[in-house]
Amino acid sequence: MFHMTLQNRSFNWDKDFELVRDFLGKTYPLKDSHFTWVPSRFENRKACSCGTEYQDEEDKEVTIWEEIDKIASQPKIIAVLAIEKQKVCWLQIHPKYRFYEEEIIHWIEEQRKKTRRASEEPELNFYVLGTDTKRINLLSKLDYKNLGFDEYNRNRPLELPVSNYDIPNGFHIRNVNITKDFVKYREVISTVFPHCNKMTERIFEIFTSASFYNEKLDIIAVAPNGDFAAFCTVRLDPKSKIVELEPVGTHPKYRRLGLAKAVINEALIRLKEYNPSVICIPGAATTEGANRLYDSLGFTEKIEVYYWQKKF
Repeated sequence: MFHMTLQNRSFNWDKDFELVRDFLGKTYPLKDSHFTWVPSRFENRKACSCGTEYQDEEDKEVTIWEEIDKIASQPKIIAVLAIEKQKVCWLQIHPKYRFYEEEIIHWIEEQRKKTRRASEEPELNFYVLGTDTKRINLLSKLDYKNLGFDEYNRNRPLELPVSNYDIPNGFHIRNVNITKDFVKYREVISTVFPHCNKMTERIFEIFTSASFYNEKLDIIAVAPNGDFAAFCTVRLDPKSKIVELEPVGTHPKYRRLGLAKAVINEALIRLKEYNPSVICIPGAATTEGANRLYDSLGFTEKIEVYYWQKKF
């Protein structure tokens, strides 16, 4: 290993997206690596239907670490840091290279001290899986505090059969028509995620142009009066075939009718023809209703995710 060196560099979406997508796609399924993001979650930084239009300066919120082999011609990505707008760090690192982790976190801390605005809290935050004892032990050693359980990462076994479903009389299920359904689509999503009411047709166009987007896998339940009553979007990474269910929800007027279960079941049925490699729900809600729904649909492989913080 004497000829190996580690370096970090800035991220450029046009040049580096495919490299990061490949890294996440190959790393997520590995043993001891389920703290990593799936590729569609990373691509959603630019193609989020409920966000604002991505700006070039947001590239600064991503950093790549590469191991440089003086013999090999191509650097190898071993870690990627993505910082969300709430200044929360998601550090994805290949399980074979975790011996670099403490060095990387020290670098992140120093950068945070240098770049934070005077008005910002002098702190650093990480999301960490409850099963990731290496990250937990390291953060504890570095004086981070566990602020508690925040969400689940859920997986559904591929071999599990999909059950049939029923819907109330007069309702029907179909996929979204991206040329006709924008207004009703925004309306139903906004009833569950209020910040989505700012979605514009331009943002919707960007979202539906993402590589993970498949119109056939964007499912809605339609009420007898034409309202969109429930929704389930399946993001399918075209290279790794990793599937992420996001977002999922039901309009408050139409809850307790089994519609969320129906749209997810329909999505799972349609997924069969795409041969997914993983079916997951990263960042799944922790409410009693969400737990009951996802457990009933076979997303029983779940890992708790905790919020860790260090104040400087």
